[in-house]
Amino acid sequence: KLRPRLFPFSVLPPHPKTPPGLRPPGLRPPHFLERFSSAETGRAPPARRMEPEEGFNGPPCAGARGPAAAAIIGAEDEDFENDIEPTPEEQNSQFQSLELLRQHPLSLMAFLQHVVLQFDSCPVLCYLHVDMMRRMNPKEGRKQFLEFCHLFLDKAGLLRVPIPHHVQFELERTRPELLSEETQRRFLQDIQNFQEPEISRQLEDFRSKRLMGMTPGEQELSELECSRARDPSGCESKEKQLAEQLLARLEEMQ
Repeated sequence: KLRPRLFPFSVLPPHPKTPPGLRPPGLRPPHFLERFSSAETGRAPPARRMEPEEGFNGPPCAGARGPAAAAIIGAEDEDFENDIEPTPEEQNSQFQSLELLRQHPLSLMAFLQHVVLQFDSCPVLCYLHVDMMRRMNPKEGRKQFLEFCHLFLDKAGLLRVPIPHHVQFELERTRPELLSEETQRRFLQDIQNFQEPEISRQLEDFRSKRLMGMTPGEQELSELECSRARDPSGCESKEKQLAEQLLARLEEMQ
């Protein structure tokens, strides 16, 4: 008993004027049936015309793009690149360091509000206080140094911060007002540098949270960008105004 062949041509309806076993005209079986047709009739299957976009390895796969389509899509990609949004680095460029933040009052206030809500704000306040003291004349600087020590360096200080061991050792054996002006300035620089690792960690947290839209002051920062686009010459006064609004909000949190 003969086993039936797979995909026999009997599945194709015969044409009334065509002898049995031959294909009806105009009716072409799928490619995978042509090999069975050649075995049955003894004739080689007709050569299939290769399409312009078809390679030697067979027909193009689904989703393949021809030259014309690639050119069109390439042009679309080029237009899309012109409208691409700022990268995270560009978006957070002013938040890379506290030195850059000091040049952008509104961004600084947004960062300070984030620090007050999430971290210990003493290191960044100490850092900014030292910057303020550097702009004072010698007489004012010496007076302010005493207040700085009581606020940030004393063991009972309200905003006590960690300081280098050599500074702590010297302050325990010498009264602050007896230190020379040069020693005071050197200590201030050392204390400021000692706060930088913690401030850098806080800045990194701010940048990552800002990419997720989880930082304060975004409405004011967006308003400043719109104002800068409309009137670049007046953006400085606008930034000061918005920074004062955030400062008032920060004072309400204390």
